[in-house]
Amino acid sequence: MYKPQEIPIPLLRLLAYKRNLPPNHPVQPKLDDEIGRYISGYFGEKSIDYFISLIPNQNISSIHSLRIPLNGNHFQMDTLLKTNKYLTIIEIKNHTGDIEIDHDFGTMTQNESTSYEDPINQVERQADQLKTWLQQNGYPPVPIESLVLFTNKNIRLLRSGPVEIDPRIISVYRFSHKFSEILKKYHTAPTYPELNNIISHLIKINVPFDDSELFNKIGLTKKDFIPGVKCTKCPFSIMERIYGTWQCPTCKQTDKQAHVLQLKDYYLIFGSNITNRQARYWLKCSQHHIIYHLLKTSGLKELYKNKNRVYRMNFDFQKDFIYLLEYNKRSFENLNR
Repeated sequence: MYKPQEIPIPLLRLLAYKRNLPPNHPVQPKLDDEIGRYISGYFGEKSIDYFISLIPNQNISSIHSLRIPLNGNHFQMDTLLKTNKYLTIIEIKNHTGDIEIDHDFGTMTQNESTSYEDPINQVERQADQLKTWLQQNGYPPVPIESLVLFTNKNIRLLRSGPVEIDPRIISVYRFSHKFSEILKKYHTAPTYPELNNIISHLIKINVPFDDSELFNKIGLTKKDFIPGVKCTKCPFSIMERIYGTWQCPTCKQTDKQAHVLQLKDYYLIFGSNITNRQARYWLKCSQHHIIYHLLKTSGLKELYKNKNRVYRMNFDFQKDFIYLLEYNKRSFENLNR
């Protein structure tokens, strides 16, 4: 596998926003839509990697979330698979309910209400863009296959219009079977040694989504967020600093390290630098010496050792924010009770 499947950083930022906003904030529906979109892509990619592992005796590599410069713009591919004979572009969908596909009209409609572009159009356009990129960069033509993968089990695909649903649109549970069919199609085809160079080149020039504008895109200001150390068990309950620990006034849970999660949220929302004054506000603790001790013992790097002391946080996006995925799972469960 060339590019391991990773938790999208924008997803972590969105979850940190949600964890620190009032539950009735007007941006919550928009926030949930964005979170759902990233969650679907993330777990869709994980599903693909799992089902690839079920295909025996094949050297298949997967690359996820590519965003490639082309003619002054960018084109994106959810997943690109490489064998030694061809490439496969996969467009991942996580819609639920009744999905009507009208290839003749070029639309996909969810539950008779929301319309989207036909995903076959999307994935074929990506294939055309990849072919253009290959040509512009001096690579020979290589075979490119396309698939559309629905990852949610709660879906019913329906035909709308005279054209049958394209066989390249499949459920994730059919992926291993479908990909095996494609492998057989290329059984006697020649290998393409250039494919390794092509993949390395794509990874090198990949331009991840710039999430610096995510804050403004959602429509938030710094004043929207609720300061205070959040209890991990009680939704929207702010913990109090009592006798060297944090205690939830609702469930009475105590946790000496609860402030660390709140600092991680700050890192995702506002950036890596924090002062004692900012930490006092964000942790909702007014005592300067307590905050100094908490920041000092949290392993933060001091940038300026004077009255304007600034602390630099440095967290691993792939290891240090699993709690946010757990938070999202609990929030969804509470919503559906």
